[in-house]
Amino acid sequence: MKNKTRDLLFFVIAIIIFYALLFALGFTCPIKAVTGISCPGCGMTRAYLSLLRIRPDLAFSYHPLFPLPAIFLLAYIFRRRLPEKFKKIGMILVLVLFFLVYLVRMADPSDDIVVCRPKDSIIYRAYEYVIKK
Repeated sequence: MKNKTRDLLFFVIAIIIFYALLFALGFTCPIKAVTGISCPGCGMTRAYLSLLRIRPDLAFSYHPLFPLPAIFLLAYIFRRRLPEKFKKIGMILVLVLFFLVYLVRMADPSDDIVVCRPKDSIIYRAYEYVIKK
């Protein structure tokens, strides 16, 4: 049990360090940086930062599903006490919710968090750089 807790803690710390490095380099989302298309989780980090600043209204505007990772962490901690059926239904529900929120946000042209701008991607810029040379 202690090894699993230590591994989970190590994993969470590694993710935090990874994202801190990305922010330091000017990237907010690795998928968006490479493709120019936002991922379904875009806005999640900004939502948590807003929550730390005690701005839940702003947090929900960045990503309305931002509480779910914390709920997943609790579910992981108590996974042995949860019925298998509950875990499966919960996972499907979360995936459907993320997909629906992503589609709605992607279809909203006024949403500047979830965007589709392939010309801003690293791939496109590299392509232009190679073509112009």
